[in-house]
Amino acid sequence: MPWWGYVLICVFFLVIAPMVVIQFAVAINLFNKYLVRNKKESWDRIPKTDDPETLKIYEIGAKEFYEPSQDKKKDVFIESDDFKLAGEFYDFGHKKMALIV
Repeated sequence: MPWWGYVLICVFFLVIAPMVVIQFAVAINLFNKYLVRNKKESWDRIPKTDDPETLKIYEIGAKEFYEPSQDKKKDVFIESDDFKLAGEFYDFGHKKMALIV
């Protein structure tokens, strides 16, 4: 092996490999710190403030999410080339929509 081959191997093990290991260590640490639910209160849906405006917004959102009004809901069934798609369409009166599959 030529001398520059040994240089490339040393650069890989001394520079590139430690950077990859450090990136994975940081990513695992951030994942465990922010996304792992260690206790029930960590991702609780109830607002943590006593502000009446925030509580009102939370109550409206919870009502619409858990008990959507039936006049805004339409059942949708689409069949094309032996593929079947069934779902619910909620019309909130906007020009844009989002499809969640």
